[in-house]
Amino acid sequence: MKAIKLILLLVTALIIISCSNESPKNYSELERKYNLLSAENESLKSKLNVMADSISLLKFSASDRLYQIKTLFSENELEKAKKQIAELKKIFPLSKEVQETDKLEVAIAKKEEEQRKEEERIKALGYKVFKDNTSGTVGNVSFVLSGFTFGTQYTFDYCNDVGEYSYRTADKDNRYLLASLSLSTKEKYASVPDFYLYKIEGGNLHKVGFFSDEYASWTSYGAKIGNYSDDSHDFSKVNTVKYKLACEISTELTKQPLIMLVKKDGTNVKDKLTIDEVKTDYLVTMIVNRNKL
Repeated sequence: MKAIKLILLLVTALIIISCSNESPKNYSELERKYNLLSAENESLKSKLNVMADSISLLKFSASDRLYQIKTLFSENELEKAKKQIAELKKIFPLSKEVQETDKLEVAIAKKEEEQRKEEERIKALGYKVFKDNTSGTVGNVSFVLSGFTFGTQYTFDYCNDVGEYSYRTADKDNRYLLASLSLSTKEKYASVPDFYLYKIEGGNLHKVGFFSDEYASWTSYGAKIGNYSDDSHDFSKVNTVKYKLACEISTELTKQPLIMLVKKDGTNVKDKLTIDEVKTDYLVTMIVNRNKL
């Protein structure tokens, strides 16, 4: 009897020991399965969220989207309208509403261009305060400008004795802004100040050209070809010398307001100027097409 009890006790002990040894393996397997199920659960959650978003997008129909786009356009919310058009094309690429957005995109682009021009016009109004200074002083010289006009031919170096002159022709689709200049000084030497032409863009001035200068005339053809000097060009002999100025620009620019200016101290100018810089350091000699400001 005691032997049987002993055997039962030993078997029980072995079972307990066996279960004890296998328990960590079972736990690891359960933990692995749990992790797999958790990962699958998260994946399903993500898919459900994507599906919910898709359902939400599809519930906002193509016709509803087109109506919203038109409303945004009428309210001048152009950037939002463009964004909605992009979404409509992405979600409902084959819908008839997408075809209607083509006309809307053209209308949006046109309205944006109109707004840009209006902004430019408002910013350009600030330059109306500048008066034309067709006469003035730069350094040791005084100047008088006159005869402003656009043309395709720049004429200069007129010789009265032979009735001849020199000329240059503008490139096709270009024009010259032409002017006459009288330069005076009490000094025995002087040079023509640098005159520049600017357009108005974004409220600032952007350089579009430089005025070249040539003598307006010669006393004779012989002086022109260098056979002898011409006292009418020599500030040591005369107080005033006359020149012809020309700046070549595109024909398109001739339709815009342009500003001719010179640096007050006669030094080089910058390619881009703010209105405050113009007020402080520059002399506005002429606003061309002032009525278009």
